[in-house]
Amino acid sequence: FRRVLFRSVFSNLPPASVSVPDADLDPAIGLFGYSCPTSIIALVLDAVSYVRKQGVPVQLRLLGSPGRPSAISDAWLTASRARAVSDALLFSGTLSLQGLSDALAACDILLFVDPPGPTSRKTTLAASLASGRPVLALDGPQRWSELARDEVAMIVAPTADALAGAITALLGDEGARQALGVRGQSFAQQRMGLGPSARMVAEIVEQMIS
Repeated sequence: FRRVLFRSVFSNLPPASVSVPDADLDPAIGLFGYSCPTSIIALVLDAVSYVRKQGVPVQLRLLGSPGRPSAISDAWLTASRARAVSDALLFSGTLSLQGLSDALAACDILLFVDPPGPTSRKTTLAASLASGRPVLALDGPQRWSELARDEVAMIVAPTADALAGAITALLGDEGARQALGVRGQSFAQQRMGLGPSARMVAEIVEQMIS
């Protein structure tokens, strides 16, 4: 019998050099980790289409690798053309660690759309929360309950209507966005940071040798 302990993953990105999104640009929705099933691609793009039809010129930034050209970016582009929103897509391509950190922090809202829901085992979620930007996540069967309990991220039903409504609500309330981003970043530092993980390992080693 061996004791097994689990820790949430942590972000390995450096602090961003960008403090706030550029107010002169169209509202930016960022997605870090966009290798999604076609059903999720459709859901996200339907939500983007709904928001744009309400007169909000959102941009969807697909952050990180693989970028263009790739099979997954082709899937996003094909689905976006079918919805007449291909002009909303921007692929960052592969970025340096600092570049990725800055790209996350430059978005007005960050999405997390993995079908299992936001879990403690995803570095993409850890990096998004650590960025200080508000995180909007699709609910799923493996949702980390503390995220909703502590209002660390806004978690919505996995439907295009629910996602579009949440995007519109957040974009319309700067105070809510800032508060959600602060809570998410604080949670990432206190619960998902490298420090807590290192302390847990140190405690285990101390118990083993004592």
